[in-house]
Amino acid sequence: EPWIYFGFRASDFGFLTSTPTCRRISSSTAAWRSGEWSVATGGAATIDGEVAGDAVVIGGSLTLGPEALVTGDAVVVGGLMEIDPTARVVGDEVTVGSLGQFGELGRFGRAYNDQRWTFWQIGGLVATLVRMVLFILAALLVVTLGGHHVDAIADRTAREPLRAGLVGLLAEVLFVPLLIITIIVLAVSIIGIPLLFLLPFALVLALVLLLVGFTGVASHVGRVLGDRFGVARGPYQSVLLGIATIMVIGLVARLVGLGSGFVVGFLGGTLSLIGNLVEYVAWTVGGGALILYWLGTRRRTPSSPTPAAPEPPAVEPGI
Repeated sequence: EPWIYFGFRASDFGFLTSTPTCRRISSSTAAWRSGEWSVATGGAATIDGEVAGDAVVIGGSLTLGPEALVTGDAVVVGGLMEIDPTARVVGDEVTVGSLGQFGELGRFGRAYNDQRWTFWQIGGLVATLVRMVLFILAALLVVTLGGHHVDAIADRTAREPLRAGLVGLLAEVLFVPLLIITIIVLAVSIIGIPLLFLLPFALVLALVLLLVGFTGVASHVGRVLGDRFGVARGPYQSVLLGIATIMVIGLVARLVGLGSGFVVGFLGGTLSLIGNLVEYVAWTVGGGALILYWLGTRRRTPSSPTPAAPEPPAVEPGI
């Protein structure tokens, strides 16, 4: 019976198509039993057996070994054909075109994938830079509109960072269940149905408040670094320095990711994980500090004025 052997390199991303009578014999040898014709696309095919019909390779190379017998034509489209002197081809040997600088479609696929990977890496770097700039601008706007709230949240973060983090984590865990319960309660009541249209605005407000908390954490980080390294302190400088410090690890991870190799990839992935964790902690602590600050203002009551001491009675002068 006719035998055909296709040897694919894993990096060529090639695949085999053939008549329905073609079936795989062994996954370890990649041997195939062929029908009237066989086609390999996008890979490097090696035949060292008998093919009852045509052997066609599209976008790859075809190698006929010393025991190869092709009863039909041997055709290569966009690749190279290598035939052993003892191999036999009953029909014609046809080579149509070549991919030139890429050699074969497999290498073209690798080059395309490399270019696409580089594009995504550069895109990720640009996205990180844009995100950092937008956060800085938004935080500076928050400082301009509510600087005293930012200072209060920064002070709360400095006094109770662990408690703020736990409160922020609890708020994140309860946010989705409370949101679902709120939607259900509003949906089942006639008065609450119109209020559902205000829900997107409430979510936007929650994001704005979360940004305020993040700005407070960034301000605290900037203050600490300013005191540590003697940098001029100010509300805007502290926020700018704090956000840059919080996001710099993710930015470095993107820069490292532009390289290639296992070590570079591992280092970039590790830095990216650490950077995401640092940002998550900053947002969580900021949300918790904001909640604690709000609860503190709710509990604070104005102190009652101290009653004035009564004036001593006037003593009338004796007559």
